[in-house]
Amino acid sequence: MAKLHAAMSQNIRARKLYTRVLLFLLLLFHYVYASGHAGEFGILVSTVICAVMFSFRLADKCLFRLHDSRNLFAGIGAIILISCFEPYLYTTTVTAYYILLAALFYPSAPVTVECNNEEKAEGMTMHAETISEENHDNHHAMVPDEADNGSIS
Repeated sequence: MAKLHAAMSQNIRARKLYTRVLLFLLLLFHYVYASGHAGEFGILVSTVICAVMFSFRLADKCLFRLHDSRNLFAGIGAIILISCFEPYLYTTTVTAYYILLAALFYPSAPVTVECNNEEKAEGMTMHAETISEENHDNHHAMVPDEADNGSIS
Protein backbone atom coordinates (compact mmCIF):
# COMPACT_ATOMS: atom_id res chain seq x y z
CA MET A 1 0.00 0.00 0.00
CA ALA A 2 2.96 2.31 0.60
CA LYS A 3 4.04 1.98 -3.03
CA LEU A 4 0.53 2.86 -4.25
CA HIS A 5 0.44 5.86 -1.91
CA ALA A 6 3.86 7.01 -3.13
CA ALA A 7 2.83 6.61 -6.76
CA MET A 8 -0.39 8.57 -6.23
CA SER A 9 1.37 11.36 -4.36
CA GLN A 10 3.96 11.79 -7.12
CA ASN A 11 2.01 11.10 -10.28
CA ILE A 12 -1.31 12.58 -11.36
CA ARG A 13 -1.85 9.62 -13.70
CA ALA A 14 -1.89 7.21 -10.75
CA ARG A 15 -4.51 9.38 -9.00
CA LYS A 16 -6.53 9.51 -12.20
CA LEU A 17 -6.37 5.71 -12.48
CA TYR A 18 -7.45 5.42 -8.83
CA THR A 19 -10.49 7.65 -9.36
CA ARG A 20 -11.40 5.84 -12.59
CA VAL A 21 -11.30 2.45 -10.85
CA LEU A 22 -13.50 3.87 -8.08
CA LEU A 23 -15.93 5.23 -10.66
CA PHE A 24 -15.97 1.90 -12.50
CA LEU A 25 -16.78 0.02 -9.28
CA LEU A 26 -19.57 2.45 -8.42
CA LEU A 27 -21.08 2.23 -11.90
CA LEU A 28 -20.89 -1.56 -11.76
CA PHE A 29 -22.72 -1.49 -8.41
CA HIS A 30 -25.37 0.83 -9.89
CA TYR A 31 -25.87 -1.44 -12.89
CA VAL A 32 -26.31 -4.54 -10.75
CA TYR A 33 -28.64 -2.73 -8.34
CA ALA A 34 -30.74 -1.25 -11.16
CA SER A 35 -31.00 -4.67 -12.81
CA GLY A 36 -32.39 -6.23 -9.66
CA HIS A 37 -34.53 -3.36 -8.43
CA ALA A 38 -36.20 -1.88 -11.49
CA GLY A 39 -38.44 1.09 -10.90
CA GLU A 40 -36.74 2.48 -7.76
CA PHE A 41 -35.97 6.16 -8.03
CA GLY A 42 -33.60 6.27 -5.06
CA ILE A 43 -30.75 5.44 -7.41
CA LEU A 44 -30.98 8.84 -9.11
CA VAL A 45 -29.21 10.73 -6.29
CA SER A 46 -26.23 8.41 -6.30
CA THR A 47 -26.14 8.46 -10.10
CA VAL A 48 -25.68 12.24 -9.95
CA ILE A 49 -22.74 11.71 -7.57
CA CYS A 50 -21.23 9.24 -10.05
CA ALA A 51 -21.79 11.68 -12.91
CA VAL A 52 -19.84 14.33 -11.00
CA MET A 53 -16.98 11.85 -10.58
CA PHE A 54 -16.51 11.71 -14.36
CA SER A 55 -14.70 15.02 -13.96
CA PHE A 56 -11.26 14.21 -12.56
CA ARG A 57 -10.77 17.73 -11.22
CA LEU A 58 -13.91 17.56 -9.11
CA ALA A 59 -13.21 14.01 -7.93
CA ASP A 60 -9.60 14.91 -7.08
CA LYS A 61 -10.66 18.01 -5.16
CA CYS A 62 -13.38 16.09 -3.33
CA LEU A 63 -11.05 13.26 -2.29
CA PHE A 64 -8.34 15.70 -1.19
CA ARG A 65 -10.84 17.64 0.91
CA LEU A 66 -12.31 14.51 2.47
CA HIS A 67 -8.86 13.22 3.34
CA ASP A 68 -7.67 16.48 4.86
CA SER A 69 -10.78 17.49 6.84
CA ARG A 70 -11.58 15.26 9.81
CA ASN A 71 -14.80 17.13 10.60
CA LEU A 72 -16.16 16.73 7.08
CA PHE A 73 -15.16 13.07 7.01
CA ALA A 74 -16.81 12.39 10.39
CA GLY A 75 -19.94 14.33 9.39
CA ILE A 76 -20.42 12.38 6.20
CA GLY A 77 -19.70 9.17 8.08
CA ALA A 78 -22.44 10.03 10.59
CA ILE A 79 -24.86 10.80 7.76
CA ILE A 80 -24.03 7.43 6.22
CA LEU A 81 -24.77 5.65 9.49
CA ILE A 82 -28.10 7.41 9.82
CA SER A 83 -29.14 6.95 6.18
CA CYS A 84 -28.36 3.23 6.04
CA PHE A 85 -31.73 2.56 7.71
CA GLU A 86 -33.71 4.19 4.88
CA PRO A 87 -34.22 1.68 2.04
CA TYR A 88 -34.56 4.30 -0.70
CA LEU A 89 -31.17 5.79 0.18
CA TYR A 90 -29.30 2.48 -0.02
CA THR A 91 -27.41 3.29 -3.22
CA THR A 92 -26.53 6.77 -2.02
CA THR A 93 -25.27 5.32 1.25
CA VAL A 94 -23.11 2.74 -0.51
CA THR A 95 -21.78 5.34 -2.94
CA ALA A 96 -20.83 7.72 -0.12
CA TYR A 97 -19.27 4.84 1.82
CA TYR A 98 -17.02 3.84 -1.07
CA ILE A 99 -16.01 7.46 -1.64
CA LEU A 100 -15.05 7.79 2.03
CA LEU A 101 -13.13 4.54 1.84
CA ALA A 102 -11.29 5.77 -1.24
CA ALA A 103 -10.51 9.07 0.50
CA LEU A 104 -8.76 7.19 3.30
CA PHE A 105 -6.12 5.90 0.90
CA TYR A 106 -5.88 9.09 -1.16
CA PRO A 107 -2.76 11.20 -0.54
CA SER A 108 -3.25 14.50 1.25
CA ALA A 109 -2.62 17.84 -0.40
CA PRO A 110 0.57 18.66 1.59
CA VAL A 111 2.11 15.33 0.56
CA THR A 112 1.51 15.97 -3.13
CA VAL A 113 2.94 19.49 -2.83
CA GLU A 114 6.07 18.08 -1.18
CA CYS A 115 6.41 15.47 -3.91
CA ASN A 116 6.38 18.20 -6.53
CA ASN A 117 9.59 19.43 -4.92
CA GLU A 118 12.16 17.37 -6.87
CA GLU A 119 14.78 17.35 -4.11
CA LYS A 120 12.46 15.71 -1.57
CA ALA A 121 10.77 13.50 -4.16
CA GLU A 122 13.99 11.64 -4.88
CA GLY A 123 14.35 10.61 -1.25
CA MET A 124 10.71 9.55 -1.05
CA THR A 125 10.91 7.28 -4.04
CA MET A 126 13.87 5.48 -2.55
CA HIS A 127 12.05 4.95 0.77
CA ALA A 128 8.33 4.83 -0.03
CA GLU A 129 7.39 3.35 3.33
CA THR A 130 8.58 6.47 5.17
CA ILE A 131 6.02 8.75 3.53
CA SER A 132 3.25 7.68 5.86
CA GLU A 133 5.53 7.94 8.90
CA GLU A 134 6.74 11.46 8.13
CA ASN A 135 3.56 13.13 6.93
CA HIS A 136 0.80 11.64 9.04
CA ASP A 137 -0.03 11.63 12.70
CA ASN A 138 1.64 8.86 14.62
CA HIS A 139 -0.82 7.83 17.31
CA HIS A 140 1.40 5.16 18.82
CA ALA A 141 3.33 5.89 21.97
CA MET A 142 7.01 6.32 21.32
CA VAL A 143 8.39 4.37 24.28
CA PRO A 144 12.16 4.12 24.77
CA ASP A 145 13.61 0.64 24.52
CA GLU A 146 14.44 0.37 28.22
CA ALA A 147 11.23 1.95 29.57
CA ASP A 148 9.98 -1.28 31.11
CA ASN A 149 12.99 -3.21 32.27
CA GLY A 150 11.27 -4.57 35.39
CA SER A 151 12.80 -2.22 37.96
CA ILE A 152 10.56 -0.12 40.16
CA SER A 153 12.92 2.82 40.58
